[in-house]
Amino acid sequence: MSLSAVSGMGVASAAPISTLLTPGSLTIGTDPTYPPFIFLKGETLGGFEVEVMNEVARRLDLKPVWT
Repeated sequence: MSLSAVSGMGVASAAPISTLLTPGSLTIGTDPTYPPFIFLKGETLGGFEVEVMNEVARRLDLKPVWT
């Protein structure tokens, strides 16, 4: 079984669900090209989306895993 993302340009396939489900972690997929919401500072993600999702993971007692 796999997840698919639908965009304005068509359908993109993603990783199988089994690789996204890891106990104790929250897998977060993003495109870091939308400042100020999300962007790269060198090789580190930054921005509003990063802060929000890291807080969601913290409140759920999960480790955020950005892909």
